[in-house]
Amino acid sequence: MELSDGRIICLGRQLKYGRTPMSVSCDGGQHFSRYRACGLYSVRCQKSILKLPRDSENGFHYSKDMDPNKEYFVSVHPSGHRGKDSSRTDGVLSLCEIEGTKVTTIREWELKEKSEYSYLGKTPDFFAYSSIALLPDGSIGIFYEAHPSGLLIFKTLHL
Repeated sequence: MELSDGRIICLGRQLKYGRTPMSVSCDGGQHFSRYRACGLYSVRCQKSILKLPRDSENGFHYSKDMDPNKEYFVSVHPSGHRGKDSSRTDGVLSLCEIEGTKVTTIREWELKEKSEYSYLGKTPDFFAYSSIALLPDGSIGIFYEAHPSGLLIFKTLHL
């Protein structure tokens, strides 16, 4: 994702549950720093990342716990039973603050109740690939895989 100062942040996949690898480019993507772990915790799976507009930009407004002088992004990803293992389970939306080269998760939202899809059998808490978008009303649209190769869900969330 590109920051307002032109830097590009690249987030990767870690080997198991833990901190996400991050590299930074200061020259438009020609070169990247060595990766280092940032403050976004996840399992080894694709993350959907959305850089949020600045406060009041394009009709988007920060929530009360966000500083209008800072930049933020959201990430949708599995949490591995909320950090207990490395499974593709228990999806979350993480709100992350960017300060210099430091990324900190400041808030998380669970994306579904375990009982919501219990009729699917052995994987009611499954969560894998996803896609997200900022919608015209300022909410986040989230499209995700809620069952292995079998159920796709769309939901919205207001920060």
